[in-house]
Amino acid sequence: MKKWKFPSLNIFIFVFILLLTLNLVCLVCVNGNEIFSYNKRYQNNTQFHYYDKNGNVLLQYDFIFKRLIEEYGDYTPSKITILKVNSTFGESRFNPQDASVIISNHLSSTDLTRTIAHESAHLCNYNLSNGANILTQFRFIDEGYANIIGNLVVDSEKEYYKSAMGIATVQKRNNNISLDKVQAWNSYGGGLENRKFYAYPVGSSFDYFIINKYSKEKFYLFFKDLGVSKNLEISIQNVFSKSIKIIESEWLESLNVVDIFAPKVIEMFPLNNLLNVDPNIKEIFVKFNVDMNSSICVGTNCEEGICYKNAYWKSKKILAIRIDSILLPNHSYKLSLGYKDKCRLISNYGEELPLMNWEFQTK
Repeated sequence: MKKWKFPSLNIFIFVFILLLTLNLVCLVCVNGNEIFSYNKRYQNNTQFHYYDKNGNVLLQYDFIFKRLIEEYGDYTPSKITILKVNSTFGESRFNPQDASVIISNHLSSTDLTRTIAHESAHLCNYNLSNGANILTQFRFIDEGYANIIGNLVVDSEKEYYKSAMGIATVQKRNNNISLDKVQAWNSYGGGLENRKFYAYPVGSSFDYFIINKYSKEKFYLFFKDLGVSKNLEISIQNVFSKSIKIIESEWLESLNVVDIFAPKVIEMFPLNNLLNVDPNIKEIFVKFNVDMNSSICVGTNCEEGICYKNAYWKSKKILAIRIDSILLPNHSYKLSLGYKDKCRLISNYGEELPLMNWEFQTK
């Protein structure tokens, strides 16, 4: 009977090396497949959605896309190109033909995000409505909802709701709101350099009315139906089973949810008609009882050292004017809050401050 002998050490080494080699090969196969799979996904770029004009991924804006998907689902374009232009007017627009948005370089970080979301919403609206959103008679719905989405993305939608409903309420008081008026968008909304500040919020107020009274699902069905009928009255009947007059009446009745107070001055420096004002003061200001619109309308004589060009909003309630040089001594200064036959200071809701003179004399 033969005795069993242990294999030699060389055989153990050979087997060990063989197993190790096979294991490494498997590891390379698995990892190689993972790398290939990832590279393939990256090359397809299906996980990225915003690009610049050169095709570079703009990953910092992808969170906007996620919010759009939550709102619009499959009506969201899979790829959106951002084109930036030099425009002092803060110009922005969209092109549904190539799913691009054109954005001004002169925007703050928050305004840039809000504007990209706003213009991207137009692209989604275009897909949802089969292009009806760009028709003049439906622009109030389109711009109103793009404003809602823009503010939703930057987490200011609650504040915007209150502002939009307040602005629409003031326009109702001014007899400047109806479905006939808003459908004539070219005159109601104004152009780029003559945009009516109230137009977009008025459009939003109609969208909010539909969503709050009938649901967001009905709003989307309504927008989608407009793409088929191309007629506001027909789509209202199709979706809500009501006449356009009843829907208009319900909309206008919904505009009393915000308390509106007329703007008035509650503090001035220097006081109106004050004498012996120090000519070395560096700033003058007025304070209002309500939040004001960011537009500025003051009358000054710049040659006397106080100039409207140096006016700015120190807060939502305080309008200030910087003074760059020593004021004229023993001089009577006459300014106006508002400018006769040209413009007025207005509240955040659009209520006008009556034209007001502001006078004082230096020592």
